[in-house]
Amino acid sequence: NLVLAVQIQKAMNALWPNLARPITLRTSRFNQQLTTGSLLVEIGCHGNSLQEALRGARCFARAAAQVLLPLQ
Repeated sequence: NLVLAVQIQKAMNALWPNLARPITLRTSRFNQQLTTGSLLVEIGCHGNSLQEALRGARCFARAAAQVLLPLQ
């Protein structure tokens, strides 16, 4: 799952440098370990407007598709 997260982040950084924050590794578990390819993605924060978060979600979706579609 970490490899997938890094690939998506690289794709995002290639399209929009510095848009994504660094990947955070934690000891907390949010069930991502239960399935290969599971990720917890947080988009936006308390300082973002809804419109900014929606634009960020579209950017993430584009980068994720760029990584995931070739895997089919």
